[in-house]
Amino acid sequence: MAKKVKAQLVKQKKNSAWPKIKEFLRTLWSNDANMNYALNHKWYWSVLIGIISLIITLIAPVVNALNVKGSSYVGTAASDPFYYGLFEYNKEAGDTNYAIKFADGKLAGSYTFETYENYTAEKDESKPLPKPYYSYIRQDLHVLDIYVTDLAHDDKTYLELILGSNPNYGDASTEARTSMELEKYTRTSSFIFFSSDKIYSRLYANNTAVSSINGNYNHVLEAFSELGSSYTFKDILSHKLSDVESTNLAQHKKIMDNYKAYSDKIYIDTKNEQALITLGIYAAINAGVLLLMGFVIWLMCRGKNNPNRSLKIWHGWQISAFQALTPSILALIIGFIMAQFAAMGFVLVYSFRVMYLSMKYLRPAPQTDGRR
Repeated sequence: MAKKVKAQLVKQKKNSAWPKIKEFLRTLWSNDANMNYALNHKWYWSVLIGIISLIITLIAPVVNALNVKGSSYVGTAASDPFYYGLFEYNKEAGDTNYAIKFADGKLAGSYTFETYENYTAEKDESKPLPKPYYSYIRQDLHVLDIYVTDLAHDDKTYLELILGSNPNYGDASTEARTSMELEKYTRTSSFIFFSSDKIYSRLYANNTAVSSINGNYNHVLEAFSELGSSYTFKDILSHKLSDVESTNLAQHKKIMDNYKAYSDKIYIDTKNEQALITLGIYAAINAGVLLLMGFVIWLMCRGKNNPNRSLKIWHGWQISAFQALTPSILALIIGFIMAQFAAMGFVLVYSFRVMYLSMKYLRPAPQTDGRR
């Protein structure tokens, strides 16, 4: 009779990945584990960690740049010129009177290019200084000026003329100009400048520039789609104005809210460009710092009695790549909590960590004097 053999289930011990994960996680706080991991693993792990660290360092500055709103330039207590000036413009503007027209994302219509008599640019007397298309004047002083290019002039040149002019001097009589000679080219009033495809604006408070914005008309209809492809600046300001109470307070607030929404949209492309510039600058700086710290680590090991003298320069870069991961995470957190430190957070924390590594682990071996 055949002997029955009892089958036995043999459990095979599975290889757990946890020890490897734990070993890697220790590199986040342990410099000893950091060096061992960097030097005992393939070089491409260091490259990967270095790239990940670099990407993390860029998140906070770029996100902060993308979160900037165009309306922030008039979002302060100093925005009085726009609060009252735009309200008065909206009352006075009509289909022909002070109308500023747009079509298909560009300035449309023709505009008279008026200049002041006997008032030319400071550095070029052949260039007469422009008169505002519309001015909100309070107590005989310009508070908010609106300029519109005649489309034949270069907008940058026109902007320079605006910035280098004082409409109060331009409006003054010959006798009064004598006493205003020192302020002849000092701008003191806020302005909005509409060019063929761009808009520039600057807020002044106490005769000093406080904030500014520049942008284009490409995204305006995202907030004012009901207006269609052809509209006027008055249409923007009075958008859904009939939906609010007819009191001055409610009307002022609605017009200002419309202008803020308009400012956010005109600033979109400028904001994206600034974010890309920020990305490029910080990527270059942080990558340079990472490579520099790798060189510093290698240099610290050059001492005659240093036990790490055998390390090559690429080993220094491998260590510096792993050293960067924790500082990059901390910089990300700091950058979102305190946006003003988003730029330098990584460099400072990273420098401290490498300095501590150098002092603790890369020092030369202690020497004895040979006496017993």
